[in-house]
Amino acid sequence: MKFYCENDSQYICIDCITKHTGHRFFKQEQSIALVKKKLAQRLGTLKEELQKVRSVRQKYDNTQASLGVKYEQAVSSAEKVFLKLRKDL
Repeated sequence: MKFYCENDSQYICIDCITKHTGHRFFKQEQSIALVKKKLAQRLGTLKEELQKVRSVRQKYDNTQASLGVKYEQAVSSAEKVFLKLRKDL
């Protein structure tokens, strides 16, 4: 029978239990459920982080698009002023 040592995060055989004195053990079947629960929790955290990253990326893309429009407007305005000054000279 195999056991899972929670302290070392590894599976061990019954003969190796003495090397893990004071550690917390689970039977292999119990450990699978424990690991699945931990993975599900981590997955939830990663999904939240991914959503935050996507939100920041969307804000960045929106800002970049807005700056592009403002740049084009500034260039157009500068060209008009330059042409007016040139015409007046």
